[in-house]
Amino acid sequence: MIKNNIRSLLIHVMINILALITYIPFHISVVKWASEEAAKNHHIVMISVAITIIAVALFLYYYFSGVFLKEQGSNFKNIMSISLTGFIGIFIWFIAFNMNLAERTNALLNSEVWQLYSLYYSYSLFLVDEAAISIPNIMLVFCIMPTLAMWVGIKYPINSSNIKVN
Repeated sequence: MIKNNIRSLLIHVMINILALITYIPFHISVVKWASEEAAKNHHIVMISVAITIIAVALFLYYYFSGVFLKEQGSNFKNIMSISLTGFIGIFIWFIAFNMNLAERTNALLNSEVWQLYSLYYSYSLFLVDEAAISIPNIMLVFCIMPTLAMWVGIKYPINSSNIKVN
C-alpha cells in the first residue's frame, strides 16, 4: 500500500510537470488583439485546449495507474493505496482556503498559497487561468479527479490482451 502511494505521487508529479510544460508556451507573453472578436475566438480556442489537457491528463492518470500500481484486493484498500496524492492536495486546499478568507481576494491565483496549490494540480492550471475560476470549491474538485482516475485505472487497467487489432 505504501509503494502504491509513493508511485501514485510520482505519477501525479510527472503528469503535472508535463502539464506545466504544456501551459508555459501558451502564456509566455501577453497579446493585444486587433478586435474583440479575435480575442473572443482566441479565448474559446484556449478553453478548448485547457479542457483537452485535463482530458489527456486524466487518461494518463488512468493508464499509468493501471501499469504501475498494484491492485490491493478491495475498493477501500485500492483507494487508500492512492490517497496520499489527494490528501496532500486537500491539505494545501484547506490552508489556501483559510488564508483566502483572511485576505478576501477575488482572484485565487493572486494568492501565493493558491499558486502553490495550482502548481500541485498543474493539469488544471490552464483552465483555472483561462476561465478565471475564482471559486475555491471548484479547485477542490481538481483534488479528487486524479485520485478517481487512478482508482479506475487500478480497478480496470488497460491490458494489451484487451486490445484487438484487425
